[in-house]
Amino acid sequence: SFAKIEQVGAGVSYVDDRGFVGVSIKNTRSNYGTVAEPDVSIDLEQTRYDFRAERELDTPWFQSFNLSAGYADYAHTEFEGPKVGTVFQSSGYEGRAELIQRQRDGWQGVVGVQVLDREFDAIGDEAFVPATSIQETGLYTVQRLDLGAYGFEGGVRYDRRDLSATPIGGTSEINRQFDNWSASGSVFVKPAQGLFLGLSLSSSERAPSEVELFSDGVHVATAAYELGDPTLDSEKVLTLEGTVHLSRGPLDGDLHVYRAKYDGFIDQRPTGAAFDFDGEPFPIFAYVQTDATFTGFEIEGDYALWESGERSLKLGGSADYVKADTDLGPAARIPPYTVTGRLIWTDARWDTQLEVRHVGEQDKTAAFELPTDSYTMVNLSGSIRPFADRNVTVFAEAHNLTNEEAREHASFLKDIAPQPGRNLRVGATYR
Repeated sequence: SFAKIEQVGAGVSYVDDRGFVGVSIKNTRSNYGTVAEPDVSIDLEQTRYDFRAERELDTPWFQSFNLSAGYADYAHTEFEGPKVGTVFQSSGYEGRAELIQRQRDGWQGVVGVQVLDREFDAIGDEAFVPATSIQETGLYTVQRLDLGAYGFEGGVRYDRRDLSATPIGGTSEINRQFDNWSASGSVFVKPAQGLFLGLSLSSSERAPSEVELFSDGVHVATAAYELGDPTLDSEKVLTLEGTVHLSRGPLDGDLHVYRAKYDGFIDQRPTGAAFDFDGEPFPIFAYVQTDATFTGFEIEGDYALWESGERSLKLGGSADYVKADTDLGPAARIPPYTVTGRLIWTDARWDTQLEVRHVGEQDKTAAFELPTDSYTMVNLSGSIRPFADRNVTVFAEAHNLTNEEAREHASFLKDIAPQPGRNLRVGATYR
């Protein structure tokens, strides 16, 4: 496997005491390939232009006005040896405008609008998604009332998404329009110093993407034949989530527990069938819609073992787990549980972190999906500020010190291409 990435960017802003206005440009070039297809490599280039502005307002209701907009021109070419295989192109703009409400007696909020217009096209024998036009408009507001010991938060959003494409091998254009509503409400209490408890309920809708609707062909990057469904409806989910945040003395931590019930969950599942392309079989993955329930938690925290001035020794940890069931069985490519422990030393001149991350075995698999073994990864990183000017930092990061064979269950290529073995990264930064 190999990868080469080059990035260059620049920006300029005008800032005064009432706001700013700025523009930037960034160009990214990349060339990479995997052992999955030794003769296949990908050349990628993207140029992105961004504009941002913020201005204070002299109105009784609104404090400021924020505006952001961007235009991106993206293309990647899949090469088969020296021969050009398929070219994927995408260009378009997106923008967001927000009015930030002035805080009044603990009440604050924002109202905004978001727009997107994008053109996607694929050219070549392995184009698995047809040329697609996408337009999207969203209107939203979020409101929060903080009364000190307790408070409330709520939001509502409306989205319209239009997609137009002529399916591969078809003769007539398909136009799909989705009108989606999302809303959420939450309550939080602070029963003691450093303790935050929250409970939220949200209902959201998501329109299917162009890939989920119109894909029909071999996708070399995933080594699979991907088959969409142009009749898919919006995905709807009702989520209940509880939150605990504790910051007291040497302990700082967060816990999130959630349960989400999906009506029309969009899953990309292996079918067990294969498509023969130039004498090579590609497994067929189809987008299907089913009801589903996701239940899980995330926990993260740090405990200061010792502190003196700018020096400290902390013990950190995190864990996460999700159980995803659908009417068709376990959802496809769901990651297993992970548990991570960290020992962190911080000083005025140097920082060091030792991390041990264990990823469990995943044997709750969809039909025709292979299980994935567990693995434990050991990482070590350090940085030093060698000069009186602390803005200069020299760092080194050593990952997978034990050279563990690690495969990510969420990857289409996990049975072919493992994660990198032992590797080292060094560098210097100046801010």
